[in-house]
Amino acid sequence: MTFRWPTEIDSVTVPYGRAALDLQSLVTAGTADRWVAIVALAHSSDPLALRCLGDLGSSPDSHVRRFVVQWIGRCPNGAKLSHVVVERLRDPSGIVVRTAAQVAGELAIHEAHANVLALLRDTSPSTRQAGLQALEKLWEESDFETVLAMFRGDASEEVRRTAGWTLRGTRTAGRASALVELWLADPLARHRSWACEIAAEFSQRQFHDGLTCLEEDVDGHVRKSARRALEAIGRAVNP
Repeated sequence: MTFRWPTEIDSVTVPYGRAALDLQSLVTAGTADRWVAIVALAHSSDPLALRCLGDLGSSPDSHVRRFVVQWIGRCPNGAKLSHVVVERLRDPSGIVVRTAAQVAGELAIHEAHANVLALLRDTSPSTRQAGLQALEKLWEESDFETVLAMFRGDASEEVRRTAGWTLRGTRTAGRASALVELWLADPLARHRSWACEIAAEFSQRQFHDGLTCLEEDVDGHVRKSARRALEAIGRAVNP
């Protein structure tokens, strides 16, 4: 879906077309127009716009820093400000860090990988979740064991759930066996269905016996997924 730039924010008209330095001044002066000025800067074709937006990423106001990073994610040339996003991953404000993690994932800023990985050790569950969601877009195979450990033992149920989605979203043929084994007998029906889906996707003979048990699962969706997976394996093994 094509992004539609807003005509106004909180009933204030976005001043598209104004000079970048004027827009930056609105922000640094702390005027009520600073939010729409940031949006206009992100949209601007003024040669100075990116520099101004980048400078504002270091604003002493954490709300401004967060909003700048958010709109770098919408900026047509936002990737040129990847260094700003990476820097904000070390911000003292949690909400700025979480916004930076989201934008790092959206823009596929791979140089942010180490900083995003570090967020998985944060004391805030919300920040750990943001790190996991970004990591799905910046994934490296060496991340698997770290995320698997979070799925199994993070103190937060929400973080464990997000870790599961991250593992599912980054599945590969090489990790299929580990994930099927992990979820085949999981208490949560969704995870048992995932085991079936992954088994069907990679269709390895070794999955067959485990899946036959799920044909009689107490959950109807799991039973259907198991049957589809067994059919897929049958076609792969006996084309």
